[in-house]
Amino acid sequence: METDYPERADRFEAEFNFKERIQHELIVYRSCQLVVATTPIQLDMLIEDYGLSRNRVHMIPPGYDDNRFYPVSEASRQMVRQRLGFEGKVVLALGRLATNKGYDLLIDGFSVLASRVPDARLRLALGGENLDAQEQGILDGLKKQVADLGLADRVDFTGFIPDEELPDYYRAADLFVLSSRYEPFGMTAIEAMASGTPAIVTIHGGLFRAVSYGRHALYADPFDKEDLGITMMKPFRHPRLRDRLSRMGAHKARSLFTWTGIAQQLVALVEGRPLAQALEEADWAEPWNDGD
Repeated sequence: METDYPERADRFEAEFNFKERIQHELIVYRSCQLVVATTPIQLDMLIEDYGLSRNRVHMIPPGYDDNRFYPVSEASRQMVRQRLGFEGKVVLALGRLATNKGYDLLIDGFSVLASRVPDARLRLALGGENLDAQEQGILDGLKKQVADLGLADRVDFTGFIPDEELPDYYRAADLFVLSSRYEPFGMTAIEAMASGTPAIVTIHGGLFRAVSYGRHALYADPFDKEDLGITMMKPFRHPRLRDRLSRMGAHKARSLFTWTGIAQQLVALVEGRPLAQALEEADWAEPWNDGD
């Protein structure tokens, strides 16, 4: 929050009662027999900052609905693109309007891509149905940045995407980018991968540790616009890489992140069966398993 709203940092304690909330969190955590973290970052925080013993904290990731997010044939994808008005090589980013999401860093990276791939376009589907003053200010700043970089004809701000349309937006895009300054997990990137869309994820978060570079996804440092821009260029320049990311990214998402799989891990953990510990050690230990 200090990153998102630095001008309000001196009012956070009065507004949100963080000290009291942390005390209550400690009471709750220490009263539980099991505490579930969703990423290695959260796991470390619960152990190091909250002082929980390692044998009481387990990691099970968030999940996605594989009845909604799945790849379609190229013919179906082209029909979706036509219906949504996608033209050229489309890079997609979506999510709430917050500074930590790094959309400004993505725009800088896209400027590198745009100079090398003439038909590349950036589609930013940002914010909810109604924006508050803080969110509107962030959006206005992004639009000014695009104009200052001379990219107004290459960047589309599409606003809120209804939930029922979300899977098709992922499928229609040629590339999805998660460019956050900090991202504990990155569910949108998993949904994109599950939909068969190649993804690039930030190195400042947990998800990039779960994927093999060049096999399931790519990752880059969004603070380095050349690194991000050149990484975005790779799937467009190398069709075999793009196809592998599309196919194996969807496979990786199905193997680790479906609701059914998450439910099985939770049930096994609560029932004390060895499945949960085995999955945690096999797929989520440090470093995360590169296998499928």
